[in-house]
Amino acid sequence: MIALHVNGKPVELAEPTPLLDYVATLGVDPRGIAVEVNGLILQRDGYATCTLQDGDQVEIVRMVGGGARSTAEPRSITQAAAELQQPWQPRDLATVNDAVLRVARLEGEFPWHQHDEDELFVCWQGSFRIELENEHAVTLSPGDLFVVPRGQRHRPVAEAPAYTLLLERPETLQYGNPAAGPAAAGPQPG
Repeated sequence: MIALHVNGKPVELAEPTPLLDYVATLGVDPRGIAVEVNGLILQRDGYATCTLQDGDQVEIVRMVGGGARSTAEPRSITQAAAELQQPWQPRDLATVNDAVLRVARLEGEFPWHQHDEDELFVCWQGSFRIELENEHAVTLSPGDLFVVPRGQRHRPVAEAPAYTLLLERPETLQYGNPAAGPAAAGPQPG
């Protein structure tokens, strides 16, 4: 286990992790970020060779000018979902005010986790459930939405490929916040 700080917040990773792998867990397009590691700003061509290590101080800044994506042209959610080849790797569709709209492919079980903020799920295609610790599971079908309250341990589960829209703050950590306690399962990549 290694410990580092990302944007001023403590993060634990299972092992030294390539920067681009870590950025992928955040669902952020690396073409739209600037990265500083231990006080040094990385050139974009250096992202592929950078590995996050124990004790690193990392700052990741997202470029936002009128939204993460231009709103001058419509964006097809169906097409963006179809482009997702792997589960659990969300992609940003748009940034609106202080929130980001993401699309993610779900398949299988995601690790139990919790967030310091609410998380909104909208089922776009297929069907999946959100298991809530010490509560009933919620099953979503296309067009259904559900808000997981901040601090609620949960995990999405999809028996077959399904697609969801997520409305979150840009800094929402995909695998949840480390404050989840010793019972928290799964890696803590960010």
